[in-house]
Amino acid sequence: MSDSAVHHIRPAGRHILTIGRELIANVSTALLELVKNSYDADALEVSISIEAINKRKGVKVSVKDNGHGMSRQVVVDKWMVPSTGDKLNRKTSPRGRVLQGRKGIGRFASAILGSYMTLDTVAQGKRTTLCLQWDMFEKAEYLDDVEVLIETQDTTDEDGTLITIEGDSQFLLQWTEEQRDKTKHELQKLISPIPIQVFAESHDPIDITNDFNIKLTVSGFEKGNLRETLSPIHLFDLFDYRIKGSVFADGTSELVYSCQKGKNIQDQEVEVDCGDAGTGCGNIYFDVRVYDRDSDSIDALIRRSKKYGSEFTGKLDARRALNEYNGIGVYRNGFRINEMGDSEHDWLNLNRRRVQNPTLRIGSDQVIGCVQIESEEKSGLEEKSARDGLKGTIAYDNFISLTHRVLALLEERRYKYRKSMGLGRTTRGVDEKIQKLSDYDEIKDAVRRGVEEKSIPKHSGDEIIKLLDKKEQQTDKLVDELKTAIAVYQGQATLGKIMGVVLHEGRRPLNGLVNDIPHLRQYHTLYLEDRNEHYFEKTDELLRNTEGNVDSFVGIFKRIDPFAITKRGPQKDEPLKDIVQQAKQLFSAIMDQNHIDLRITGDVGATFKCWRGDMLAVFANLIDNSIFWMIDKRSETKKITVDFRTDKQGGLVVEYRDTGPGIDTDLIADQVIFEPNFTTKEHGMGIGLAIVGEAADRNGLKVSAIESDTGAYFKLEPKHVEAES
Repeated sequence: MSDSAVHHIRPAGRHILTIGRELIANVSTALLELVKNSYDADALEVSISIEAINKRKGVKVSVKDNGHGMSRQVVVDKWMVPSTGDKLNRKTSPRGRVLQGRKGIGRFASAILGSYMTLDTVAQGKRTTLCLQWDMFEKAEYLDDVEVLIETQDTTDEDGTLITIEGDSQFLLQWTEEQRDKTKHELQKLISPIPIQVFAESHDPIDITNDFNIKLTVSGFEKGNLRETLSPIHLFDLFDYRIKGSVFADGTSELVYSCQKGKNIQDQEVEVDCGDAGTGCGNIYFDVRVYDRDSDSIDALIRRSKKYGSEFTGKLDARRALNEYNGIGVYRNGFRINEMGDSEHDWLNLNRRRVQNPTLRIGSDQVIGCVQIESEEKSGLEEKSARDGLKGTIAYDNFISLTHRVLALLEERRYKYRKSMGLGRTTRGVDEKIQKLSDYDEIKDAVRRGVEEKSIPKHSGDEIIKLLDKKEQQTDKLVDELKTAIAVYQGQATLGKIMGVVLHEGRRPLNGLVNDIPHLRQYHTLYLEDRNEHYFEKTDELLRNTEGNVDSFVGIFKRIDPFAITKRGPQKDEPLKDIVQQAKQLFSAIMDQNHIDLRITGDVGATFKCWRGDMLAVFANLIDNSIFWMIDKRSETKKITVDFRTDKQGGLVVEYRDTGPGIDTDLIADQVIFEPNFTTKEHGMGIGLAIVGEAADRNGLKVSAIESDTGAYFKLEPKHVEAES
């Protein structure tokens, strides 16, 4: 016997609460959803009221707008239908606004605000009202068991919608002073402080006047009551550094970098490299502003604030404002996507990047910015159902990567400016700084002046000088030990830096050993049992495979061994060709895989008195750098040339070139690429070229980057050339 029948899926009564209050993080988010609905209704103004009622034993929240309102039919066929596709299909409002509510569930988030909700909407001379009691949905077995009375009558009132939600003390408890302040800040950040950017077919972003005002009233509480029209924060105009402009879907860009820390600093047009594939997340508009937080910079920020008719009460007040409003907000058609831009939500992991490289990178508490994205259809960037960010799609990964690259353009120029002005940490010339530890000349000169001026007796001065000479000798010995230790650590840092390449190459023989050894044991046991020739041959084959894999490991360890030094002896005359070839061997697998050629030209028999480990570090880091950029930028020809020659004084000159993308002219001008922590790689640490500079310096060479149209060009030459120039 069989029993077949057609049935329908019936949502449970509490389904409306599941897609409403249980998907929403807090009361602020629920309120923002209602405000977005007012925007979609073409309202020019929305008034929000949060009122403690019944002697502070309850709360009433109301959202009133002057939009186009809803007819009875719209209320019944669309507003009352959860997950309606109406806005998803329409996409724009009658006035041309891009609709914010796309999932058809935002209005049900109001269940987190209170127990009762009343809808009062007027459209074309008709007033439609209804009331929802949320606990009825909790009790109902099925959603369609809940009956909702809808009334419609004639009216002369203007079009618009009023939503009122009331709740008892448990709902009032949600509205702490901290939560009310947060709600105000969220509403302030809801609308972009810059003009909305809509990308036309011509690629040109068009500014749309922001004609949507938000009024907020908070009343009935012991403190924190207010009544004001909200406006974007003025901090936005007080930046130290800024990058703004568009990156288009096809990968082209129009970006401008600005700096307000000094007078007469010209803006710079900059470009971001997206490769051939474009952005992978549609057209993006950036306006990111960065603030230095040292004492002098905060003073300058306070002075700049006076130009905008406001003034901080002091440094603490200014820092508090930066703490409250920092973050990079993501906006779609002028409305911020919730949580993306909150000070406590570092969606770009800026603080993690800064920990890894504090000199170059900025932290989340230093930046206030806006990033405008396109619709889900155009960008592929989808908002989460819980309204707490964007989904982790491939488009989102592309968006994160692009934003990091745009920020890096600002970070690099900020670093250069601060370095040129002597701001922040000084990092270059570690050996030179250590050498100053043993420099007592200034003290000796002061003692001699004291003797000449008879403020110090001559015999006392002579004794002091002798003591200083002795101390200087002791310190010189310590300095030499420190320099040796630094050289060892830099060699080991180079080894650590290239371990990814080594591990990749070692994975094949390791897998071979892991797979072959159990079979070797198995066939050996079988052969011992019956002396079958087949088992002997398989055992012999596996032994040969194992021998080959072990040889591969031996070769890898031989190549990395010179970098694992723990001490070093005196300088020796070393054949430079051998050093370059030894450095090349570290990368042989990846170079063969990507068809990268390395040639040594000029005086190939040249020798140089040096510490071999230092020169290995020089060439290993240069080769590693070339490999990265030639692969990353997909250079058609991948070639490295190392040329040796001697200058007129018989000194060594090395010219190192590759066919990669080359080095930006402005980075070459002040040789900032050799600074520790400076990097143009998205995930770089900024140590490779810094090690090159320090290692060359220890061996009497200076390294410099030279302008070239054919790729990167580095030159190593004796220090006497620098002294003569």
